[in-house]
Amino acid sequence: MRNPLKVYSVSALTIHVVKTNPPGLAVHVEGEVSTPGWSEFALQHYVYVQPPPDGIYEADVVGTPPDGPTPDVVTPFCHDETWIGFPQEHLKGLRVHSRTNSVTTMLE
Repeated sequence: MRNPLKVYSVSALTIHVVKTNPPGLAVHVEGEVSTPGWSEFALQHYVYVQPPPDGIYEADVVGTPPDGPTPDVVTPFCHDETWIGFPQEHLKGLRVHSRTNSVTTMLE
């Protein structure tokens, strides 16, 4: 199993609370990877000793690149996941990071 790597870029991020027990945060990320064939996208959430003072939590968007040679063709991806047990009382927004940029969105 290969270690996941940060994706090339992120272009869109949406979040909303879903009614699960405990509550979850539905996260939708869109962006680009540097070659076709990436898989197993995920968010690697930062671990905080104290909640961030601005309420914006952060995560890296990662995926597993393909094995073997692949053409250098920038390829779009999208990823959806639900963050169960997110810090509901402190979270005001989410910032996700790629290799080249980051995108921040606030919880409505």
